[in-house]
Amino acid sequence: MLYREVFSASLSKLSAFRLWYFLTGLVAWHCCEYGYSLRETSSSLLLNSLPNACAVVITTSLCLLLYPSQEFKSLSGVAAGLIIYECIQPYIPERTFDVMDILATAAGAVLMLALIITRRRTAKVLTHLSDS
Repeated sequence: MLYREVFSASLSKLSAFRLWYFLTGLVAWHCCEYGYSLRETSSSLLLNSLPNACAVVITTSLCLLLYPSQEFKSLSGVAAGLIIYECIQPYIPERTFDVMDILATAAGAVLMLALIITRRRTAKVLTHLSDS
């Protein structure tokens, strides 16, 4: 019986964990789509780099759906990969290098880091409350 209770509690935490990152990725996807629709009517520098910031959040969220225990490794790998991709764009036909895209990727990484820390703190508080 104890094994079943521990397994059930672990599965419940894992499901909530994955739901958190699924919803995070979904919200970032909609923000990116909304930014694309605004780009048609406005040529803002922020809107041009918004997909880079959203890409970090979306891709990290997808990685965490598959590998939930690798939060910081997933985030650092995704951010590094996107920055490397931006740096090699001058050598790819029909691509351009833009420093603002690197800054937007870094901003997306900081946002995702804040979301990871918030999720961890929330989980600790909820665990503490349920143990009390």
